[in-house]
Amino acid sequence: MDLVIRPARPDDRPALIEFNRALKEAERSMHPSRLPGNEVAAFAYQRLLDQPAEILIAEAGGKPVGFVSGWIAEDDDPLQTGE
Repeated sequence: MDLVIRPARPDDRPALIEFNRALKEAERSMHPSRLPGNEVAAFAYQRLLDQPAEILIAEAGGKPVGFVSGWIAEDDDPLQTGE
């Protein structure tokens, strides 16, 4: 089965929320202080949309099977060097 990487579309919302739920649950298994994935998945999805982010969907057989997102943020943290 071929894997296709494409930009996310509005109709990917359910899949992206589910991917975020699973991601947050995986994080919670390592950090019990994290909230349950089903409680924060929609918020995490919206947070992605609120960033100047690129969101890519991995699709196999016409169905989303994964995603990646990224953005560049400037950080003026005085504890970090400019290098």
